[in-house]
Amino acid sequence: MNNNRTKLLSLLGMARRAGKLSTGFESVKESALRRKSHLIVCSFDLSPKTFKELSFAADGKNCERSIFSMEEISNAVGTKTGCVSINDQGFAQAVNKLLITLKEDSE
Repeated sequence: MNNNRTKLLSLLGMARRAGKLSTGFESVKESALRRKSHLIVCSFDLSPKTFKELSFAADGKNCERSIFSMEEISNAVGTKTGCVSINDQGFAQAVNKLLITLKEDSE
């Protein structure tokens, strides 16, 4: 696995352990609606309807479809989920930077 992929998944796990991560559709949506979410990361195999609802809850901002599968995200955070909300600005910036790098590398 690519080093940046590993770093990003590790960051998600660290954010979870630090209590700065919401997992699962309802929790992520609530974080977005309450403006606690700094970044929402969704798996590429999340349904289009679910992604659309999360984007709407986040006003279309900071809701990213990632290059990770639901299984990869679930393994990183320790619970089955296809979407996570990062509720800390520092973690969100670090994850977003790695996401941008990974997307550029995959193009």
